[in-house]
Amino acid sequence: MGHVTTVVDARESWGEEFMIVHGGLSEEKYAMDDLTVLQATSAAWFHPEVPNTIRPPSRAFHCGAALGRKVYIFGGHVWVKAMRGLQKFNDLWTLDTDTWEWAPVELLQNAVRPSPRDFASMVDLPGGKLLLFGGLDASEKRLDDTWIFDTITSSWTELKIERSRPKARYAHSLARMDNRVFLFGGETNTGLVADLWTLRGATTDPEEGATAWIPLELPGPSPAPRKGAAVAGVSNWLVVMGGRTAELGWFRTRTDTFHNDVALVDCEAGALQWRAPPVAGEAPTPREFHTLAALSGGRLLLFGGGNGKQIFGDAWWLEPERASGIPGALAAEASNASAVAPFAQLSGFPGGTGTPLSAVSLDGNFDNVARSSSMHDADSVEAAQAAEIASATAARVNSSAQASGSRPSATWWEDHDIWLLASGGEDGVASLGDSVEAGSSAATVVGWVRFSGNKEYHYSAEWEADEQYHHVPKGSPYGWKHGKTSVIYGWVVKAAERLPSPVQMPAATRMKRSLFLLHGDPRQTPPGA
Repeated sequence: MGHVTTVVDARESWGEEFMIVHGGLSEEKYAMDDLTVLQATSAAWFHPEVPNTIRPPSRAFHCGAALGRKVYIFGGHVWVKAMRGLQKFNDLWTLDTDTWEWAPVELLQNAVRPSPRDFASMVDLPGGKLLLFGGLDASEKRLDDTWIFDTITSSWTELKIERSRPKARYAHSLARMDNRVFLFGGETNTGLVADLWTLRGATTDPEEGATAWIPLELPGPSPAPRKGAAVAGVSNWLVVMGGRTAELGWFRTRTDTFHNDVALVDCEAGALQWRAPPVAGEAPTPREFHTLAALSGGRLLLFGGGNGKQIFGDAWWLEPERASGIPGALAAEASNASAVAPFAQLSGFPGGTGTPLSAVSLDGNFDNVARSSSMHDADSVEAAQAAEIASATAARVNSSAQASGSRPSATWWEDHDIWLLASGGEDGVASLGDSVEAGSSAATVVGWVRFSGNKEYHYSAEWEADEQYHHVPKGSPYGWKHGKTSVIYGWVVKAAERLPSPVQMPAATRMKRSLFLLHGDPRQTPPGA
């Protein structure tokens, strides 16, 4: 909740898009500074190993965008105990996704820049530019300023738009679709709104005097006024999902309602128009301050959010084409399409935002990879991990005993031909050179993996069973050790041929919580592999 989500293209050799989640609030309401990355094609989450260098302070309710293979974040806030209040930022940081190194964007000493703020919104523009609008400043004043950051000149420019423009607001959303920039909703000085604006000239010549905000009055059932909605554009659809609405009752009491509805703007119907398709099937819990990330294949990925009582760490695929109920590109007469199920939950997601090994379930059967918060005490994290590993080990031993003659299955982890086994060989015993079954192909054990601490992983082609695995319960392919550092082990195999990704573990041997993707960077092939 209150995190930033961006999408970057991977190197050609990886053949993957990466969705990157930064910061936000943990379940304990701490602001975080962590990174969680999703490999889109293989649906595998991981925590990249960030070099021990300078990085942005922990923050939430900031904004960001990706340009090429770099991610930019701006603003946000963190609670400072000594101040007994929020510290708001106006710093701009860039993340190089090739090295996972952060760097502050340096400006000239007297250069103009936006004021410190949170709850603003940002999108990328062509030509290496970023667009920023609105938010709440340090005095909680709602803002209506529009800024352009040029990454080539490393400078901010405020657009002086004298004509009509959106009211000052926060908790709104910006989205770009090709040459269009859209702004939707938020909370103004007079309450929640559901207005839709486009910024003319932003994608062609975003210079002072050349741009204008244009209000869009569209036909069709528009969503109710709200804040904290997620908005994104994919294919020919602008998608608005969820958020919080409010109603005033007797004595001006306010009743807030969280939503999981979907509203669409059809951008190829000759004239823009709203659609409110009925949605059937399983859907995300109503929420606000979640994100929607546009990925290839016409899909959106929803992540996180909250409902005032709970912070979510789940992820859902959303297919606007299915939600529209319209085959192909468009059909104006199909506004009353029958309900469909456009959502599909993504298994193996990070789970509760910031709580180590927090429990999340999907029919009692899926992998949960926790996001760890820098605000947590390291010893308490290790203790929690050790206890969770012990519990999971016992569960795996029991489930493995019930699986009749099962050979190990594999789940995607490292490079195309490197796999981490989900279970050991017969009786949990495997040695170097052993042939095992991994999904549909044969594989050979080439080493072991040792996860230690919060970010490191180690690979070795040498293994001494008595020295390295004497704490591993019989029948389990990994284990834990008492002491300061919890340790997780797993077999590494090299496949004879590339296996399909991902290979699902059989339900009988699948853990309630999985740590296999907790650490390391799957783009880096271990040495010697």
